[in-house]
Amino acid sequence: MIYVERQRLLTALNTITRIAVNRKNNLPILENVLISPLDGKLKLAGTNLESHVTVHCEADSRSVASFTVSTKKLMAICKAMPEDSNVGIALVDDKKAMVKSGNIRFSLDTLPAPDFPYPERKDAIASFLIPANVLKEMLANCSTAMGIDDARYYLNGTLLHIDGTVLTVVATNGHRLSSSATTTLECPLWDKAILPYKFAQALARELPSIEDSIRVEKGDNFCRITWGETTLQTQLIDGKFPEYQRVIPRNPSLSALIDSQVLRKSLALASILKSDKHKGIKFTFSPNKLEIESVDNDETFHDEISCEYTGDEVAIGFDAKYISDVLIALGSESVMMGFTDHTAAILLTDPEAADKVHVVMPMRL
Repeated sequence: MIYVERQRLLTALNTITRIAVNRKNNLPILENVLISPLDGKLKLAGTNLESHVTVHCEADSRSVASFTVSTKKLMAICKAMPEDSNVGIALVDDKKAMVKSGNIRFSLDTLPAPDFPYPERKDAIASFLIPANVLKEMLANCSTAMGIDDARYYLNGTLLHIDGTVLTVVATNGHRLSSSATTTLECPLWDKAILPYKFAQALARELPSIEDSIRVEKGDNFCRITWGETTLQTQLIDGKFPEYQRVIPRNPSLSALIDSQVLRKSLALASILKSDKHKGIKFTFSPNKLEIESVDNDETFHDEISCEYTGDEVAIGFDAKYISDVLIALGSESVMMGFTDHTAAILLTDPEAADKVHVVMPMRL
């Protein structure tokens, strides 16, 4: 019998579920977690054939045969166990595994470990170290800008681009773009790598909010991230990411400084009337004033908020959700909006931090 702390096991299973469990699969074994008892540790692994997870937990165990059980059922069992309990797991025979805690016992079906399609470890061609919290924040900043099921498959992910010593994380769906940059790296063999949508989203959640460095590795067609006892790996999207630098407006001729909280509240009100998926609203900039309007059939909304703006009057249409997403990602007290006219992309930044950049294309209303 292998004994492991319930919380350690549950944390590992949560990571595996978020990264590697795909509800839409035709292989029953992909719904299972691979359990490999080692001396003093328990190795758990999950895969959806595209992304893979390995987590090691401290456990009272010795090296015996590996097996697989349902990830969903094992996680549900762990959640139902008392918070401070230990969970015992044992392979009873070739087809059954026992899970127990105190007087509670479950008998679960197993599938053979040799049938589990977990890849062999490959050598990387490039790697770098970066504080976990820095990469986590960079990915979170870009997460909402990724394409979802876009025919341009290379947009359904997040780009990690290293140019010299600068790492830039970028995502775009063609209507908006988000990027973050840091200058603490040296990795000359790394150029560009596109992480798939689900992996990038999950990685932004799973990375710990600590200053300790994690290792990011790149191979011919994969990326691997390791911290502590956790290793995540995914296939890279094979495609040419757009030249994102050309999309970012340089030195826009007009700019407005706006209180982020005031703007978010106004956008939430403007969206109440909108029933369509893309909630188009109208921004009208005039000296020291921003008017926000939305129309849905014969119903209208109008708000007026103050801002620092000294240019001519300009009216621009936007998707309200895109602007709201940017404000949440920036998390700043105020937002700087830079633009040239009503047809050009708008640049949104935190006036106190130049490392986060957001670009939103205007809408016709």
